[in-house]
This record gives sequence, structure tokens and C-alpha cells, in this order.
Amino acid sequence: MKSSVRIIWKYSVFFLVTGWLTQATAITIRDDVFIANGGSKADIKGTIARAMEPLRLNSYSSQYLSVVDLGGCTGTWLGDSTDNKSVFVLTARHCIGYLLGISPNRIYTVIDWNLRKIAEGKNLYYLPPGSQNNNYMRDDIAILKIPKIADILDHNGRRIEKPIIYDLSDK
Repeated sequence: MKSSVRIIWKYSVFFLVTGWLTQATAITIRDDVFIANGGSKADIKGTIARAMEPLRLNSYSSQYLSVVDLGGCTGTWLGDSTDNKSVFVLTARHCIGYLLGISPNRIYTVIDWNLRKIAEGKNLYYLPPGSQNNNYMRDDIAILKIPKIADILDHNGRRIEKPIIYDLSDK
């Protein structure tokens, strides 16, 4: 009897944890935006595509195209090296495996918004000064330098511009 209770407990905890980890949240649109974009509360099914279209098109703006997938983490492409052989990606420090016992020099693959591989290889990483003290909650930031394969292109096939980084220099 004890073993069956233990098995039930293990599976209950497993399903509880996996259920919590897989929760999804619906993407919503504010009523005023929905209506302004041609949506109708009386005919949501018939007008949702029209109301969402301006938002979909806006999602192709270059300001969003610099977000990349690192395989389990995201990052922001900051630009290329001066010799155009590497890309720089801003990401969270915990994504480089530094604290997980994973080699920080693992092979990274960088995928752009259009699911194209733009960089791959061993990385060189930069951490904030003093961040080697394992206080990753305060210093959870890193920059990766990864060998470049291709440019990030917009939906018209043009190379995107690197993002503008605001450094508070005008304050």
C-alpha cells in the first residue's frame, strides 16, 4: 500500500509541476484598439483578422527584428564586429551556462525572427565587472560574440540596421 501511495504522490507532483510550467496566457487586444482597427464586438469572429492585421504588420518593424533565439533563451542582436565575422548578442547571464556547470564555451546557434541561422559556433562572452561572484540575480546580463553566418534580413530581404542603444548620454 505504501508503494502505491508513493507512486501516486510522485505522479501528482509531476503533473502539478509540468502543468504549472506549461501554462499559457492568451494574447489580448484592448477593446479600443480592436474597434479602432476595424473590429466589432458584435462580430468578433468576422472582424478579428482585420483588427489584428495592423498589429501583425507592425510586428515586422525593424525595432523588433533584432530579437534572436539562442535555443532556450532569447537575446538582442547588437550588431556585427568591425571585421563582419562575428555578431554580438545581449542576453541574460544565466543563458550562457556559467552557473549551471555547462561549459560557457559551448556551441551557440543564433536564429533570427524568420527562423534563419545567422550565427553559430563557440562564443566569447563578456560579463559585468565583479559579476563572477555568482550574484546572478543582480548581474544577470551578458554579451556573447558568436561567429557570423548571415545578416538578419527584414521581410523585404534587406539587411536590418543595428538597434539604437540609448546610453542616457543626454541626461
